[in-house]
Amino acid sequence: MFDFKIIRALLFDLGGVVIEIGFDRVFDSWSKHSSLNPEQIRDLFYFDEPYQQHERGEIEPEIYYEHIRSSLNLTATNKQIELGWNKIFSGEIDSVVKQIKDIKNKIPCYAFTNTNRAHQNAWEICCPSISLLFKRVFSSWKLGFRKPDPAAFRAVLDSMQVNGNEVIFFDDTEENITAAESLGLQAQLVKSSCDITNILSRLEEYWDYKEYPTVPRAPTS
Repeated sequence: MFDFKIIRALLFDLGGVVIEIGFDRVFDSWSKHSSLNPEQIRDLFYFDEPYQQHERGEIEPEIYYEHIRSSLNLTATNKQIELGWNKIFSGEIDSVVKQIKDIKNKIPCYAFTNTNRAHQNAWEICCPSISLLFKRVFSSWKLGFRKPDPAAFRAVLDSMQVNGNEVIFFDDTEENITAAESLGLQAQLVKSSCDITNILSRLEEYWDYKEYPTVPRAPTS
């Protein structure tokens, strides 16, 4: 499935791939400031245009929070909305972080995440390994593009100075995988941490064999 011999870089999504996330904690927190219960909030919340504008850095957090306040019947302050918003993170996915630590000195590792300013500030605190794992983290709110926009992937590849087929991309959203593959990236849809660790193990085995090939024994008489 993957052509390891041409791989020059690895590119990882963060949420659901390297960092544990859960929207239920967000909805539970917001429901304390709403006439709606968590289930009703979950049904009303979606990645609408203001959400996407916020992740592209096109609107300030305060404008997005006002949209959230209005659409979810919240009485919360901006600070309370942000506090609940940041409860989405629960920590690093240890098995993935460990394997990236093991491999990052052999091949450049990058991250590309759809995120916003408040979330980035939050995961930099709760997940301190992230900044040490990657040569660079591409954040949508700084980049001005978000996945699955092809322009987002082109901007990231240009900064990485690699061709699409020289990258293995890991993401937990199917439409992002489809967009990446349309641009030539080798991509893996992540449904569990094993989807990542198995590929990284195979990649390391390939390199180890390439560097230290088995030398046939001389025949004995």
